[in-house]
Amino acid sequence: MTAHRKSLPMKSLGLASVLVALGALGACDQIPGMGAAKKDELPALPPARLDALQSAPDVEALPDAEPARVGTPARAQDTYAYAERAQALNYAFEDAPPDYGYDYEDSEAWGWETEDGYYRDVEPVGDDGDRYYYYGPDDDEPFYIRDEGYGYGFDNGILVVIYDPYGRVMPIDFIRSRAGWAGRYLWRARHLRERRAARRWRVEHDRWYARQARYEAEQRAIEQAAREQAEWRAYRERMESRERDHFEDERRRRQEEARRAQADFEREQARLERQRERDRVRTPEDNPPPVIVDRPRRNDNGGIVPQDRQFPDRPARPERPNRPDRANPNGGIVPGDRQLPDRPNRPAGDNGAAERQRAAQAERQAAQAERQRQQAAAQAQRQAEANGQRNQAAQAERQRAAQAERQAAQAERQRQQAAAQAQ
Repeated sequence: MTAHRKSLPMKSLGLASVLVALGALGACDQIPGMGAAKKDELPALPPARLDALQSAPDVEALPDAEPARVGTPARAQDTYAYAERAQALNYAFEDAPPDYGYDYEDSEAWGWETEDGYYRDVEPVGDDGDRYYYYGPDDDEPFYIRDEGYGYGFDNGILVVIYDPYGRVMPIDFIRSRAGWAGRYLWRARHLRERRAARRWRVEHDRWYARQARYEAEQRAIEQAAREQAEWRAYRERMESRERDHFEDERRRRQEEARRAQADFEREQARLERQRERDRVRTPEDNPPPVIVDRPRRNDNGGIVPQDRQFPDRPARPERPNRPDRANPNGGIVPGDRQLPDRPNRPAGDNGAAERQRAAQAERQAAQAERQRQQAAAQAQRQAEANGQRNQAAQAERQRAAQAERQAAQAERQRQQAAAQAQ
């Protein structure tokens, strides 16, 4: 046991050591600590495997296992040490993305590790919530497990306390009635731990953000219970938030990590949006043909340069046939080679080229307006989809809160029944 772990109150509990002396517990195989995972070096999970993953089974669908041994905390004042240490880890990790993911059978779990060896595993269970496993440095079994409604505190594999959804400590009869569930959870935790040590992969940002709202709602509910439950609040005040202070550096590191992850995710989303815009099917209106206007060149005096002098590389025009001389309006004679063929007089102010330019400009403006309209429609659709996702997350949170209230009511009825039977 390291000096650091002596400074944390939960390790002072002595029940497990007494039972070991009595031969109640056997030795566990040690798996060397892996340390904090380097996310960038982890491989990505193949898409085929990712699509095949499902939610973890509910406790009643887990394999039968030996019920957990039941005891009580060595000191009554440390009853909330298990839940408080787990909540301190939640406080440290906050909303930072997981360090890695791993699979077990057909389900997936995510893991977070502190720099000094504490770690937490989370696996989704159906559409209602997640199951959490909390470990200390070099622990073979978790000191705390939380399912969709209850928290289970363990001292070296011995079930010593259960908290209801509101943070209240359940009576001993209820704890005994849940020994079977606790045994299944410990069996599951051992197999998850072995799998975690064997294989890890990188959790992509989009998958984390898809579940982040549910995760944060669960953490808020736990922290609210800690603040509203008088005995838990008193324990935290008595310990002067020592557990949280221990993880303060880890929390700051995770906050910076979460900011970087959010910035990376936003840049990637912007890149994908630009790619989608480039790949969008184009229409002729999106790319109108350019309008080329052959403007006459002018000399330094403002006069028009003759055509054959504007472009010296052009071949010379063929000679026109001789035309008979004719009189001009001033009484002079116009040589035949300078006469123009008879044609109707062009109205004064005729601007055919200008009209074509205005028409081309109008077409370009109309095409640009259409593109802006399409972009606005696409943006409105994305905003509507985002609003829909937020509404779904809010609705899911309300459903979970209602479920927690139902579970709490059921737990209270069970407690009253157990108290009545005890009398």
